[in-house]
Amino acid sequence: MNIERTLEFLDQFEPLLPQPAALVASAGPPAPADDAPPAPSGSDKQEAGVVKSQLIAFTSGLDSQYKDAVKYSTQLAQMAADKKFDHIKQRMEWYDAYSESLKILGWVGSTIKLTEYKNSNLEITMEEVAIELLKLAAGPNAALIADLTSATINALKQDENVLSKLQMSSSSGSTGAFDILPALQHEDDVVLYTHAMVFEQHKSSGGFWFWSWKLSDMSLSHAANQWTLNYDFYKSVEPRAKKILGQSTDAFFDSLSF
Repeated sequence: MNIERTLEFLDQFEPLLPQPAALVASAGPPAPADDAPPAPSGSDKQEAGVVKSQLIAFTSGLDSQYKDAVKYSTQLAQMAADKKFDHIKQRMEWYDAYSESLKILGWVGSTIKLTEYKNSNLEITMEEVAIELLKLAAGPNAALIADLTSATINALKQDENVLSKLQMSSSSGSTGAFDILPALQHEDDVVLYTHAMVFEQHKSSGGFWFWSWKLSDMSLSHAANQWTLNYDFYKSVEPRAKKILGQSTDAFFDSLSF
């Protein structure tokens, strides 16, 4: 990891919100990483929400500092990838750029697992396909990730406002996208599973999500990765991330209720 490369990456963004005068005056080089681990402050319940076109879920017990790291990282990665590719029409190129941005911000990833479905009579829903690939990427954490993802999708179904916003940002004509990103804590590490799906329908319908589909009526590709955050490295550049996105994630993270 290269701090100069990360700072150059962050320099491409303009602040999304006006910065308080005191914050602007004090903004300088990134703060040095704190040698002490973050104080435990995890919630005892699952949490989830939406950042732009991605549905992000957190297991119970995940420290709040790590949740913020996931929220800021995924938002910045989306913004960087959006500058280069259309997140629906150029889906896998976008996902490559997105993944590269996560690396720059301090995430260490596994090999991409890519699956394609074509000309199959199998009947599926989008979330079922997503969960199966995430389970493959999650290995020993598969059961936990599957339960978390299912609970998050059920919460999303109950929130018409957030669901509508997510669907609007995830479809274009006959093509749609479906992203679920579960995160968990393993000892002192935060682990994130990224997932990117793109599908094109060959028959018209009222929508993509939560519908039962025959794969013979559509083409579908999706990819998944497992990521572990180098928290000390990320923490050294987090002040820059907050200067861009704001001191609170509430401005760009739509929370769901379980």
